Amino acid sequence: MRLPLHPVDLAVVALYVAATIAIGFVLAGRVKAYRDFFLAGRALTAPILVCTLVSSYYGLDALIGDSGDASREGVVVWFTYGRPYTLALLLAALVLAHRLRGLEALSLADLLGQRYGRSTQLAAAVASFVYALPVLAIMGLAAMGEVMFGLPLWLGACLGSALSVVYVAMGGAWADVLTDTVQFAVMSVSLAIALPYILSAVGGFEGIRGALGDAAFAPLGSAPALYTLAYALTAVSVLVEPLFYQRMLAAHDTATIRNAFLWGVLLWAAYDWATTAVGMAGGAMMASGMLPPDTPRDQVLLRLVPLYLPVGLSGLFVGGALAAAMATVDSYFLVAAGNVVYDIYRPLARRELDDRTLIRYTRGAMLLSAVMCVALGLYFERIKEAWAFTATILTSTLLVPTLTAVVLPLRAVPLAGALASWGGLAAVMLFYGVIDVWGAPDLDLETRRMELAGLTLLREYALFVAVPVSALGWAAGHVLGRRR
Repeated sequence: MRLPLHPVDLAVVALYVAATIAIGFVLAGRVKAYRDFFLAGRALTAPILVCTLVSSYYGLDALIGDSGDASREGVVVWFTYGRPYTLALLLAALVLAHRLRGLEALSLADLLGQRYGRSTQLAAAVASFVYALPVLAIMGLAAMGEVMFGLPLWLGACLGSALSVVYVAMGGAWADVLTDTVQFAVMSVSLAIALPYILSAVGGFEGIRGALGDAAFAPLGSAPALYTLAYALTAVSVLVEPLFYQRMLAAHDTATIRNAFLWGVLLWAAYDWATTAVGMAGGAMMASGMLPPDTPRDQVLLRLVPLYLPVGLSGLFVGGALAAAMATVDSYFLVAAGNVVYDIYRPLARRELDDRTLIRYTRGAMLLSAVMCVALGLYFERIKEAWAFTATILTSTLLVPTLTAVVLPLRAVPLAGALASWGGLAAVMLFYGVIDVWGAPDLDLETRRMELAGLTLLREYALFVAVPVSALGWAAGHVLGRRR
């Protein structure tokens, strides 16, 4: 069911879209070399880096995905699902940043290729490509188009993807980071304005407690411990997050990276809390009849806004939600396209590719990424399960070879990197495939499960199997490779 927006609100949204396209058009002339297109000339300052990190990583998937989870599960979303990311971000800023600045690489896959060889680079590029497809944001755009404008899910996903491809294909990384700066401001202000309106409508946190009970305020939640731990451990993906590596490689210096991440941690925590609080308010409204009880969880926040925000502010919020999605979609389309062209096609090409060719091919790969992203976005039913899948693939494939390459002072053994990366990737795909084929739906946790030898296996448990497989592959490859 479409929720009507006032013409003033629609005008605000249209103005935002027009400004975004204009930025890409103006900056197209700055793109001269591939490093300009992909890394913005390695000239990002701390304020711009803060804005692009926060807006890219906390997009519409966090805005409506986290709020939807909070409407069902409560504060566990902030405490147990979100705060491990704080620790991982601090570790990335304080341990990895200074080690990366001395490396001449354009991406994480490029870095691993220099360290372990082409086989590991290919596995890293495949995993990074799957992860970098902004499936979560596209799912959010599809839901937003359906709720706000009455569009079919597929059309909302296609329109959002097309807009992102247009302005980033023109201006590259400069268009990406500068629009992210604007998007960061819009989405932060709009969420800050919406929060008190929505909390007031439900009677504040006491009203939420009265509707949902004390269980909604349990920091560890009520789901099985392994299930909760599996989602908490997805935070490890930060250590091999391709967008973070691209941003760190694009930064002006190590101090810029460290300062941006430290400020980003504070902003991420605040943004997390706002989305959690709004989601819990939505859950309370569903429980008390203020919202239909069958409202899809991923649409709770979007359905609250036109009901409780004044005209004009509703348009600002919709623009902010669109900004949150665009900030994620544009950044990850650029990274995914870079994986295809620079990390997969370029090493296999039998000729040297000049900057103009690389830029042209990357623009084409962005279109390919958009098509695949829309297909995956329409396949998954919930943002949360799509996130678990992509984060598990990335972590299982890249965590072990990346940390051993960047942190451990050991001689690189190509076989170790190849077995670690391909072994982890294969383990994830096999685990998911087995449970999808022989498992059954778990309606309470909204996932799939399978009973095996008295154990209950959920799809989210793939990480517990695949990362050890990757580590064993690295150890075996290191021993065998050194003997050759």
